[in-house]
Amino acid sequence: MKDIRVGIAGSGFIAGVHADAISTIPHAQVSAHCGFGSDRGKAFAKQHNIKNSYDEYKQLLDDPEVDVVILCVPNHMHAPMTIEAAKSHKHVIVEKPLCLTLAEGQAMIQQCKKSGVILGYAEELCFAPKYV
Repeated sequence: MKDIRVGIAGSGFIAGVHADAISTIPHAQVSAHCGFGSDRGKAFAKQHNIKNSYDEYKQLLDDPEVDVVILCVPNHMHAPMTIEAAKSHKHVIVEKPLCLTLAEGQAMIQQCKKSGVILGYAEELCFAPKYV
C-alpha cells in the first residue's frame, strides 16, 4: 500500500488536531507544511517533526511528496486555495465552513472534478446528536 503524504496549510489549533490525527494513521504522514512565513509556522513544523516547511503556499503545492492538502486557514482563503491545489493535482480537505458563497462552492467542486482530485470537507458537527 502506498503511503498517503499530507501537506497542511496553517499552524493554528485545528492544524495541530489534524497533524496529531494523521500521526495515528498507518500509511499516512504529514510530509510538508506551510506556515506562511510566520514564527508560529516554524514552531508548528518543529513540534510535529515535519521535514518540509514552507513560507509560501505555492511551495507546498509544488512539493512532489504531497498527495493531499489540508486547509486549516481563514475561511476567505478556502475557495482560492482549493482551486489552486486542484489545479496542482492535489486532493483537498477543507476545514469548515467549506467556503463563503454558493458560487465559490460550485467553483471548488468544478475545478476538483476537472482536475480529477477528491474534495473532502472536515465537518464533524453533522454527526453530533442534536443535528442527527
